[in-house]
Amino acid sequence: PRARRPLVELARAFGAPLAAIVFDLPQELCTRRNAARRDRNFGPEVVAAHIADLRRSLPGLAAEGFHQVYVLTSPAEIDAATVIVAPPPRPAR
Repeated sequence: PRARRPLVELARAFGAPLAAIVFDLPQELCTRRNAARRDRNFGPEVVAAHIADLRRSLPGLAAEGFHQVYVLTSPAEIDAATVIVAPPPRPAR
């Protein structure tokens, strides 16, 4: 929540809806992909800690101020996803 707070505050300041796109992938996949990285391999214990943090955070995203939460759980879901960025609605006059 602490790391996301500035984004939530920025969205509130501009009256913009806030969406979270969460990549909740299997730990084995993340560990395998991390091990293949030549530049920044953090080790399986760091991957496991990140996944634990993510799963702890998921239930509280709405309470933090996120209007929509999209959870993608496989590479196929990620490949099929489309992000459409639209300007926030103008305030009524």
